[in-house]
Amino acid sequence: MHFATTSEEIRTVTDDALAAADALVDAAVATGGSGTFETVLLPVDEAQARIAAGYAAAAFLGYVHTDPAMRAAGREAEERRDRWRVDLPFREDLAAAVFAFAASVAAAVLAGERARFLERLVRDLRRAGHALDPATRAQVRSLELRLVELQTAFQRNIDEFEDGLELTREELDGLPDDFVAGLRPGSRPGTHRVSLDAPELFPFLEQARRRDLRREMEFRHSNEARAANEPILAEALEIRRRIAGLLGYPSWAHYAIEVKMARDPDAVRRFYDGLLPPLRARMADEAARLEEVLRAEGEKP
Repeated sequence: MHFATTSEEIRTVTDDALAAADALVDAAVATGGSGTFETVLLPVDEAQARIAAGYAAAAFLGYVHTDPAMRAAGREAEERRDRWRVDLPFREDLAAAVFAFAASVAAAVLAGERARFLERLVRDLRRAGHALDPATRAQVRSLELRLVELQTAFQRNIDEFEDGLELTREELDGLPDDFVAGLRPGSRPGTHRVSLDAPELFPFLEQARRRDLRREMEFRHSNEARAANEPILAEALEIRRRIAGLLGYPSWAHYAIEVKMARDPDAVRRFYDGLLPPLRARMADEAARLEEVLRAEGEKP
């Protein structure tokens, strides 16, 4: 696999992956559902594999690259990939071909993973609303694509959020010298800036002796980009509620969990009802031990 090395190459790799995936799906559609697993369904599977490979070679760099331009190109590529993935089951021509194949003799003799693939594909097409009228299905599609936009914006806000603490060497007690040497200088003389980036955040939370500073860093980490993301989250939750309603589900939980091992929210509730009592007992035991450690260090629990 060739990995992109420039922002322009990220776009090229993504273009190529999307074009190859579209060509494969078009080939499946062209059969009209009359054919074999290899001619009708396998191209769809291969198309999804091309999209996944394109993500690994290009879009993933939006999370890990040190160059802001590469990260921006990677996030753009990820959004394009996610839009393709979400839009795939809404294709009427693909649904027609798959449903026709599912009713054929060739489908009836499928077994093992091939039968499972067909079952999952039919399920995803049903969940895209192909049993609904065109106007309602178009509304579901529009809402699903809006969720992709919100997801990208939500993650971008977190990725670009800057915060942290500027601390003296004394306040960094517990951290080794080589860690402190790698920190950026703070705005005040003699201080070091500990950011919310994982390579700085987690060593600080694990090793810094000042409990109050650890608590402050944890609070800041838990509230990254809160002001920008709260309205995004509110809109996303409302969109999920609307999608579930349009598709005939009592709630988004019923829609989302249908494809999980639990199948329905009631199974999840039963699982938690059985899981929580022993966890609470274990938590109480661990909390008591932590209180002993705090008292030994002169801290109040």
